[in-house]
Amino acid sequence: MKFEFDSISLIQLAKRSNPPAIVEQGRALTSFIKAGRTDVLQQVMTFAIKQFIRTHINKKTTFVPIPRSAPLLANAVWPGRLICQKLLRMGFGKDMYDVLERTSAVQTGHFNRSAENRATIEQHYNTIEVTNPPLIVPEQIVLVDDVITQGRTAVACYKRLREIFPHSPISIFTPVITKTFDEVNLLIDPKICKVQYFDSGKSIVSCPG
Repeated sequence: MKFEFDSISLIQLAKRSNPPAIVEQGRALTSFIKAGRTDVLQQVMTFAIKQFIRTHINKKTTFVPIPRSAPLLANAVWPGRLICQKLLRMGFGKDMYDVLERTSAVQTGHFNRSAENRATIEQHYNTIEVTNPPLIVPEQIVLVDDVITQGRTAVACYKRLREIFPHSPISIFTPVITKTFDEVNLLIDPKICKVQYFDSGKSIVSCPG
């Protein structure tokens, strides 16, 4: 394995659950978040969840939104940036840097039926650039995305940021993590998962429990 980093998630989404209604609830929450409805975060964040987040995101944290799968158009919704802004308004973190930019479109991975049809880490890396990096090196960086599946986009962004901030700790926050092959029995289930990148060029997201 080349490297790994932490992924903070709140909602566990899968194709199977017991009871089955969890799947539909999870899909509905995910659709809201991807549409920029960050008020959903406010609804799921109990006191316990806020305390959980604060153990991993402190007042020195700089948020960096992960780009969408295509270049951002004027007035388009950018869920990652909206989530960053929501977290800052809720008292998490220090600031936000929009330093990652998508230069050309790639295949999205959310619930794609075949892993072969998703963009590779290399394709993500080659279509994401760092623009206007800050002069002050962040003490702690948290990448922010709406949904994470296999972590390919996250790994590409991690690699880009590591090139310009070689010594800053980097992790990721995502409201929703999808588990393609596992059964989920609890929808709101905060976890610290690991995004792992292997020598083969593949990545996986491994969660406890």
